[in-house]
Amino acid sequence: MRLDFHEMQQFRQWWLWLLLGATTLLVIGVFTWGMITQLVLGNDWGDQSMPDLAFGVVGTAAISLALVVLYGFYAMNLVTDVRENSLHVRLFPFIDRRIPCGEITGCEVRSYRAIAEYGGWGVRFVPGKGWAYNISGSGGVELELAQGRKVLVGSRRPEELAEAIRARMATP
Repeated sequence: MRLDFHEMQQFRQWWLWLLLGATTLLVIGVFTWGMITQLVLGNDWGDQSMPDLAFGVVGTAAISLALVVLYGFYAMNLVTDVRENSLHVRLFPFIDRRIPCGEITGCEVRSYRAIAEYGGWGVRFVPGKGWAYNISGSGGVELELAQGRKVLVGSRRPEELAEAIRARMATP
């Protein structure tokens, strides 16, 4: 199957990593300090401390969850492919959507404001605006689908993406 366009984007915004890193370090620091205080030194941690076993389990789970969330953001990516008969959008590991080129009735490159228009990045649905698949930036391609539905696909190369989609729309 011929591939006309391929793009992979990842969450690499410095401010996001600063926030995620600080939050992860805070969770690890607080729970490590609490577990050392209660489990190693034998002093209750807090006014109404948990039993040692429960606190050990909860502390380990909280630290593990913080690390899993951090890794999840690192591994998450938005892959956009235009193939012979479809536009394929994948937000690994959550979404895998194929839009047949025959369903696309319009295609427009445009700038957008992710937070103001769609409430942020990721996969979003806003009544009246439709679906948005974006991971960073402010450029993308807005598709109009059959029955007037809209889909915005964020891209660092929106002109190339639109050109590939239009070429596939014109091909029967």
